[in-house]
Amino acid sequence: MRLPALRLFSLLLASVALAFTATGCVGSGETAVVTDEDPPLDYFEEEYGFRPDDAWLRQARLGALRFADYCSASFVSPRGLILTNHHCAREGVDDREGEDLVENGFYADELAGERKAKDLYVEQVVEVRNVTDSVEALVTNADESNEIEAVAQARRRQVAQLQERLTRQAKHQDTTLRVRVVPLYEGARFSAYTLKRYHDVRLVMAPERDLGFYGGVDDNFTYPRYTLDVAFFRAYTPEGDPVENNTYFPFSRGGAQEGAPVFVVGTPGATSRLSTSSQLAYERDVALPQRLETLRSRTRILEQFVEEHPAAAEEHDLENMLFSLENALEATRGELEGLRDPALLARRRAAEQALADSIAATDSLQEQHGNTLREIERIQTARRSAARQSAAFTGFLNPRFGSHVLARALYAYYYDTVRRRPGVPQEELQRLRKQALGIEEWPAAAGGRRATGPEQRANRLDPLHASARRRLP
Repeated sequence: MRLPALRLFSLLLASVALAFTATGCVGSGETAVVTDEDPPLDYFEEEYGFRPDDAWLRQARLGALRFADYCSASFVSPRGLILTNHHCAREGVDDREGEDLVENGFYADELAGERKAKDLYVEQVVEVRNVTDSVEALVTNADESNEIEAVAQARRRQVAQLQERLTRQAKHQDTTLRVRVVPLYEGARFSAYTLKRYHDVRLVMAPERDLGFYGGVDDNFTYPRYTLDVAFFRAYTPEGDPVENNTYFPFSRGGAQEGAPVFVVGTPGATSRLSTSSQLAYERDVALPQRLETLRSRTRILEQFVEEHPAAAEEHDLENMLFSLENALEATRGELEGLRDPALLARRRAAEQALADSIAATDSLQEQHGNTLREIERIQTARRSAARQSAAFTGFLNPRFGSHVLARALYAYYYDTVRRRPGVPQEELQRLRKQALGIEEWPAAAGGRRATGPEQRANRLDPLHASARRRLP
């Protein structure tokens, strides 16, 4: 079936980000990712005949939501109604005695019947500010060292302090606000995102599993889709009333027309547009094939376990974990297929050559950066020589793939190593400790209801393995 010639975009915000992907039909398209605060308006107008104004961009930013720390969502009514994916709802469904809402679905036909989701929150970006100058000024004043590690530590310290100060100022206006200072473009820019958090989020509707997961993997990453992969929640005020007069995305009865630009708004994913051609070639030839093999092996093992031990699989919600692995498998296949397109690397090499020519034209840049691309290529060659050894660590710190005990032990070893160094800031040690404590016990990490943030996950953590307890105070 030929797809409508829709030009699809995603508008990435650093906390709720906007990515612009133009597609015509299956197998064709181009991709660009930009942040909401610096959209390429001239490019949009020239390429697509559409120039978003400030009101449009504001609606895109305020209508989008971050659903806890693991999904995207959006307001779809002026009374706080929220739309997200069905698999996201699984994390926010709390059964009462005798219920199985994931299996049988849920629908509230009036406000009083909407079910409050424990520990669930959504966040909305209400303001974005460029604070690069503030961060760099603080770092310069704090540490004049040219050592890369010292500068990085000073930058992290100052970013944390700036974030804390901006959050205090925001909370004076509204206690539901907080500020995140986010590095963009490998630290070339820092943006301060003021986030409004809604703590009272209630389930309105979620389809039964057979509808929400209809078609399984075959229906994922395809268009059109036949599964009812949706769920509705509602945001409430601290006073317990539905949110009123919020910015939202209205439903269109007519739908998208052929050739019209379509913008998809959601939480951010990593991009590789700053990667060099040698780095992308390493991903194509080594990293992605290794990741695919790891995903395939984990998927095969889990499929067999679910089939042979259905009761245990249900107890630990392993079907949801299996879906996540299959989802990652499809995404990784797509990445590898894209990198095997020779046109992609050809474009990247052409862009690199233009960059190299630009550097060579300026003596100061040539002296400082003239060998950068060659050095990056040399590093990729060294990585290839160690590929067989590194394959053993594929997904090592990913809780879906690796051992949680070994991951915590590694953090403990690193923590112990770092704290022996003179002059290491206490906040750096605290950051490492917090990351280690954020790794849950398994099967608690895979089963039951998932914690919705780092604070809740740390609180749920069972006692550390002995190897970590000895080192983490």
